[in-house]
Amino acid sequence: VSTQSTGGPSDCDPYDEHKKETLKADPVFMKYMGNRSEVAQKILKVTGYGEIEDPFDAFHQLASIYDTLFCENATAGMPLKKEFVDEHIFEDAKQFGDLEWLSFNLLSRQLKRMVGGVLLSDLKHRIKDAIEDKNELRLIMYSAHDTTLAGILT
Repeated sequence: VSTQSTGGPSDCDPYDEHKKETLKADPVFMKYMGNRSEVAQKILKVTGYGEIEDPFDAFHQLASIYDTLFCENATAGMPLKKEFVDEHIFEDAKQFGDLEWLSFNLLSRQLKRMVGGVLLSDLKHRIKDAIEDKNELRLIMYSAHDTTLAGILT
């Protein structure tokens, strides 16, 4: 058994900066974040993050909060904390999680390559090696984040 990381955009400063510039330049994104700033700050406060002034940084954290709550609730069957249900935090955070997915349509070709290019390149080389009978592995399993696949599929 062999494991290998195909990387991804997490902790990639050029990716983060390019995505931040792309979203901040989009008037629809900026208007949405401006209109939802009160809700955004409420979610950040209830979840313990405090106030985040930068709209992109707030958005990034809000999408992460929704992702975590969704995974804990849907996948692990963990009940949501009472304050998340009573304060409608989960439903409000879902709007930012959904926007995260929609934001992939705004990404440039360069950003999409940063997200999924390494995985796609690895798949291409492995298929080529299999066709040319250069690979002795009979089964290869991949595990990827949903955002890595979104970069390839959008």
